[in-house]
Amino acid sequence: MAGGRGWLYTVAAESCLTAEQINSIHRLHWAEHWSVRKIARHLHLARRTISQYLVTPARSAACRQRASKLDPFKSTIAELLEQDAKASAMVIAQRLGPLGFIVAYNMGEWREIPQLLKLTKTDISIWLVTFALTVFADLTL
Repeated sequence: MAGGRGWLYTVAAESCLTAEQINSIHRLHWAEHWSVRKIARHLHLARRTISQYLVTPARSAACRQRASKLDPFKSTIAELLEQDAKASAMVIAQRLGPLGFIVAYNMGEWREIPQLLKLTKTDISIWLVTFALTVFADLTL
């Protein structure tokens, strides 16, 4: 139980609860006289979350549904996973690149430049052109 989070702790405790879940918490605690621990086990939420909603039931809208960068590509990702269910995230990201999805995975650092200079001249030229275009695109956009 690292950090006070037991096996009952779920992702739901990090996100906003629905009105139905909040009503269940209050009904179970005030009407049915359940303990916070019993409610947490029953609803699969953290005890701290239950306690917070009992103290301030009408919480402000802290959770906002934000659009994901991947939303426009969900159908494409589903098609790729249908073709190859074991495709890694890197492979999917590479396939989304030509469609406009920009991925900055494992960007190089200054300490890696000496290793890059040991590559063939063709590889070095490709790296330099890519680097220059990246800097130019970042500065102009």
